Amino acid sequence: PDQGFISVSNLPRKYTIHAGGDLPLSKYRNQVTTISPNVLYQRQQDFQQFNYGVYVSRGPIVGGLWARNSTQNFDAFILMFGLIQDAFKFGYSYDITVSNLKNSNTLGAHELSFTLLMPCKSKSKSYNTINCPEF
Repeated sequence: PDQGFISVSNLPRKYTIHAGGDLPLSKYRNQVTTISPNVLYQRQQDFQQFNYGVYVSRGPIVGGLWARNSTQNFDAFILMFGLIQDAFKFGYSYDITVSNLKNSNTLGAHELSFTLLMPCKSKSKSYNTINCPEF
């Protein structure tokens, strides 16, 4: 990619791989408890970063714990809490810095997120189809 305000600045290509899944644990009164392990790998030129963690959800409540590190150091823990209501997801996460860039210098990082769920329309069953993924 060429990005720059005044002149062309060649930005090295970024590669990202993300994998995860939902594993149902128990079902009580129409509320399914699931655990969702996830891994995220990112690379741009010589820099590499690994994020790995798990979400646990029960009904409309979601919580999670992630870890983030590069090949050079362990950087942070990430705590997450969220609510799912109909077609909306609201989330809050906080990065707890554990590397040399301590919380006393940065106070960590807060993040709010909002997601609008847009499920795919069902297709006719006249032939085999692959359903659109939902995130």
